[in-house]
Parts: sequence; structure tokens; C-alpha cells
Amino acid sequence: MGIALRVQTPDHVSCVFDDFMLSRIASMRGATRSELLRDIGALSSHRLSPSELRQRLEAGIARVTAAGFAQERRGRLALTSMGKERICGFLGCVTLPGDWQAIRDMHLVAYALGLAGESAQRIKSLTRPEGLRAAILQQAYGLPGKRPPSAAKIRCALAVIALERAFGNKLKGGLDAGKGLSAKAGRLLAGQLSQRPREFGTDARLIAALAAEACGAPQASAAALRTAILKNAITRALHKPLGPQPVQQPPVQQSLALVEAPPSPVQAPIQNIPPIASVAHPAVANRPNLPDFARIVRGIAEHSGQGWPGNKKIFICVVWHEIQTAYKEWGVSEIEFKAMLVEAHRTGHLVLVNADLRSKSDATELQASAVTYKNTVWHYVRAEI
Repeated sequence: MGIALRVQTPDHVSCVFDDFMLSRIASMRGATRSELLRDIGALSSHRLSPSELRQRLEAGIARVTAAGFAQERRGRLALTSMGKERICGFLGCVTLPGDWQAIRDMHLVAYALGLAGESAQRIKSLTRPEGLRAAILQQAYGLPGKRPPSAAKIRCALAVIALERAFGNKLKGGLDAGKGLSAKAGRLLAGQLSQRPREFGTDARLIAALAAEACGAPQASAAALRTAILKNAITRALHKPLGPQPVQQPPVQQSLALVEAPPSPVQAPIQNIPPIASVAHPAVANRPNLPDFARIVRGIAEHSGQGWPGNKKIFICVVWHEIQTAYKEWGVSEIEFKAMLVEAHRTGHLVLVNADLRSKSDATELQASAVTYKNTVWHYVRAEI
């Protein structure tokens, strides 16, 4: 948890934009106005025109110097002891690195991800691409854990989330299908969470792509992810709506009003502003719950299956084709459908069976029907439970 400090300040010095600016000034050499314009501008150019940025910086400098958080000597701004205390409270740390890049890439990113005040090891993990991507997905999908989970654990957790979505988010706990699926099957299922579902080939590619999508980064590199995270945090700090906005030139007083907090004699504890919107998908009204899905599949097997009573079964691929025709409104992919079958079998709602005697004439259907779970490959749905 972050360190919550209550600092006596003027009532107008409490905006996150000012704290980003103070974080830049916190470097060992402080910062000039041109350095602030360059480095804060790199994180806010998507929301502020150059003239707006200058106005906000000048207004912010006036606020933080008047409050005693920073002082200016020979054109260079530096933090006072009170300013250092404020920024340590804002970022949830005891001491700060002397380098702006380290402050930005570790502590500001940690703040933006809701990790301010976590252990030094946790914060340092954000400097590695794998650790940063894991932290992004933990926040975006609500994955548990104080430490960055392994790629395999992330894949399994995302597969379970994708399966819940396949059932219209109508399943309530108890899912562990992600652990029984093969790595490839789990990736295929988790890949359905992507804005452009596809086969990713490796867990690393899956995680990188979903992390980039979660924070709106154009690429999955660590630098691109950090920039996107901090830009999102700046966006929220500016209280501006997302989406393209016409650039306006408001007067200085109006610009300041956008970032001023309501009057209060004591600053409230700094709160993290997570920059990543939750990507949990809403319930899909047209998708069935688990019992209804199993009942429909068993009905298809009973009607179209082959065999004798007690051993009537149907190829999984045939069921899939009938589902595609009769239940287009479900909007499920074949990958999701097969994962739904596995979960229905695992929970006892229907029975999947293996093709013991295989004929060359059925090779196409066998291949199209194959569903792997743990050490078993299933090809048929049995009509009777």
C-alpha cells in the first residue's frame, strides 16, 4: 500500500499533474522550464497543445513554489525538504533515485498501476518487460497475486476468464479448466480475449499483445507500454474525456480551473489513479449458461447421433456445425465452443468420449472433432449422461 501523508498545503495545490511535475523536479539536478516542457510534454502532448502545456506548467510552478514544495535558483527548480516528503508520499517510497528516467520508469509507472508502496523487488520488476506486462494484465483482468505470476499462470488465468466470457459471464467460481488444457489450447482460448482473436504461438506473444491492448500502446515494447500507462494517467489527471478533442485556447483562469481541487485546509491522502480500464467483458445476453448449453448439446446428440440406446454419440464437429446454424446469436468461436464442452464434461453436465475404433473414412471428422484435456483426446458427445 502507498504511504498516505497528510501535508499542510494551500487548498489549491493538490492535482496529480502538479505531482508529475514535482516528480520530474525530484531528480538530482532538478529541472529547468525547458526540461519540464520536454519531459512532461512527452506524456501530455496527446491532450495539451504546446501553449496549453506552457500555461499549465507556469501555473503549476507558481503553485508548488508558493506552497514551499520547490524553489527556483538561476532558472533551475529543485525540491525543498517538504517537496521531497510530498513526492515520497505520492509515490509511496522512502527515498527516490536521483535519475529522472528511474523515477519515471519505476516509481511513476508503479503509481499509475496502483502499486505505489509495494516492495522494492516488486517495483524493480516493472523495469523488465515481462514484469511490466504481468503487472498490466494483473490490473486489467483482476488477476490475484502480490508477485508477478509466471507466463504459464497468466495463460491459465486468462483462459478461465475467456471461458467465463464464452458462457456470457454467467458462471460463478469453481473454474479450473485452464489448468487442464494443454498450453496450446489454453493460448487459443485466452487469445479470444484479444481485440483481434488469433493464435499467438507462445505465451510471451499472447501476454505482450494483451498487455499492449489493455493500456492502448501501439507496440508491446517496455518503452511503449510505459509511455501509454503514463499518458493514460496524465489524461485522468487532466479530467478530460477520451477521444479526439478539438484543440482550444482557453484563458489562463479557465485552464487553471481544470486542475484545481475543491477547497480543503488539509490535503487528502494521495490516491492512485489506475490508467488501465478494466477489460472484463460484460455478460453476453444471448449466450447460454452452463446447464442450458449442455441441454442443447445433448438434444443435438440425441436427435442426430448414431448408435444404440445407451451408446448414442455424435462427432463434436457435427454438433459445432449445428450450433453455428441454429444458434448464430451466441456468437461463439469454435475454440470457445470446444472449451465450453470441456467445462460441461468436467462438471458432469454432459459426457465426451474418445474414438476407440478409428476408421480412415472418418479421419477428417476425427481431426476436426479432437478436443484435448489433460491426457485425453475426445471426439464425440454422448447423448446420455
